[in-house]
Amino acid sequence: MIGAALIGALAFSTAVAWTAERTGPPEVLVEASALQDDGRAQADPGISIIDDRDLRLAPTAADALRAVPGLNVSRSGGVGQTTSVFIRGARSEDTLVLIDGLESNEAMSPARGFDFGTLSSEDVERIEVYRGPQGVLFGSGALGGAVNVVTKKGVGALQVGLSGEAGSYDTLNAAASARGSSGKLDYSLGAAGLQTHGFSAADQAQGNVEPDGAQRVQLTSRVGLSPTPSSRVEATLRVGALRNDLDVHGGPGGDDPNGQVWQRHFATGASARDRFFAGRLRSSVSWSFAEVRRWDSNPADPSNPDVTQDSFISETQKLATAHELTIADGHLLLLQLDRRGESGASSQSSVTGGLSAASSFDRQTESVTGESLLYKYDEGALFAEAGGRLSELSRSGAIADESIALGRRFPEVGLTVRAGYGTGFKTPSLYQLYSQFGDPGLRAERGNAIDGSFEQAIGTWAALSFAYFQNRSDDLIDYDFASHKYLNVSHVQSHGWEVQARADVTSSWTAAATLTLLDARDESSGQKLFHRPDSVVSATARCRRGKWDSAVTLFWNGSRDDVDPITFGRTTLPPYQVVHLAGSYRLSEALRATFRIENLFNQKYQDVAGYGTAGLSAYLGLAVRL
Repeated sequence: MIGAALIGALAFSTAVAWTAERTGPPEVLVEASALQDDGRAQADPGISIIDDRDLRLAPTAADALRAVPGLNVSRSGGVGQTTSVFIRGARSEDTLVLIDGLESNEAMSPARGFDFGTLSSEDVERIEVYRGPQGVLFGSGALGGAVNVVTKKGVGALQVGLSGEAGSYDTLNAAASARGSSGKLDYSLGAAGLQTHGFSAADQAQGNVEPDGAQRVQLTSRVGLSPTPSSRVEATLRVGALRNDLDVHGGPGGDDPNGQVWQRHFATGASARDRFFAGRLRSSVSWSFAEVRRWDSNPADPSNPDVTQDSFISETQKLATAHELTIADGHLLLLQLDRRGESGASSQSSVTGGLSAASSFDRQTESVTGESLLYKYDEGALFAEAGGRLSELSRSGAIADESIALGRRFPEVGLTVRAGYGTGFKTPSLYQLYSQFGDPGLRAERGNAIDGSFEQAIGTWAALSFAYFQNRSDDLIDYDFASHKYLNVSHVQSHGWEVQARADVTSSWTAAATLTLLDARDESSGQKLFHRPDSVVSATARCRRGKWDSAVTLFWNGSRDDVDPITFGRTTLPPYQVVHLAGSYRLSEALRATFRIENLFNQKYQDVAGYGTAGLSAYLGLAVRL
């Protein structure tokens, strides 16, 4: 079974590369699943696509994600500070993040999470968001959902792009790119950097005055070779580094003048694919490697005599293969096999109240091998899919996942309805298993979900959709303060509604809005989960006329429970709303001026209890294409 899995593992990455080239409608560019050559995609209320036109108006990838229904984004301070994404009530660490198909969650973060504050929107073609458990498609880690970031590919003659932006909080943002193709070779190279003086991460309104800045640099490359019309070999590389100033905690007295965290990441991958039997079989193989080094330091200072110093290193490797077979028109089989291995080590030391403490663990390793089979049927009005995955965990045996969906199109009235069920799982992190707070006996976390939707097209100019979802997660791992260990102690449920509307009001004006209603609770206590608003609204009006491209966006977050950073008791943060403006003016065919105004009405609010947010701020920039 494992041998078959390795043969099939090549399929996962193939599908990734194929779908990046297909020309079907952008709303269902499913990066890691098989799609028909005619580009007709299955309607799925749990998938959203953010394209590069929307990314141009967002300063970071996390800001662009705020407009996706079912998502909540929270940031502990300014740009570059820790940023979390919650999908349909799931924890932020239950979101699997892939960049060009490379798994990017940090294996040595306590719960294998991903900090979206490290992710730039430069050089990104689109972001795909999969809501709900995705065990069959992605394997371990996508317990709450997945976010796949697809970078730009070189096409045509060489194009060189340069951009720069400056604005509030002494912020400088710059990027450069070169991409194109020549014969059978295509290439894309990019570099981006950010520096900001920032503002106090611990809220200034609560007496904190010391600013917390950030610096970030990122280099990317994507090179492909197509020896024949049906084959392609591709290699990717991402290298980055960041430095953030930190505060001790949020709320009063949280200032820290010398707390910092540094991170370096390196990721690379290669894939090859081809078609056989007159294109009815598409096969691929891929390999990827990622390394993250993170360390933080907080020396003693007059306001904080305690000392902490921590370092972490983690590596993740993955081998995958995928094979997509068109059995007949409208009938597809996708076989995926993959093996992921991760390793990590840590060292931590502190001096608190004059007492020294140190802990570390030597390098530990874990692996997961998976094999999945997915059947897709789509013959016009009726569409369906069913699949299953068997995953072998190196430490604790096998886990099975399944998914099923059924839908119906009514083209005469422009209506599509769909219902689905899926499961997912997540293995314990290396830190949860082997640190001084860990327990090697921890079980994998499990989750399942149902959802249903209908989407109504209104002519060719508008669409409206409603989706209902209900998720349940069991055996979630949390820190137990009584035993000072990580334990399988949590069981949570969430359910809610997602509403989306879009309209081409005129040839120049478009409008889009989303509404999410959510109730996410811990089953044992019945209390609401932290950081999950009961309602979230986003609304955007965009105008493209002549040389102008501009947009105004409103975000409204309802009340949400959080932890008071001083008393550690439960607190409720009030609702807030912010308005942003963004746009560009084309000075010439090669030169564009850009602007952003954030928090137009200078609202005072907190995303995370005790942590500050930006007030009224403005940014101006130039972008040139040579």
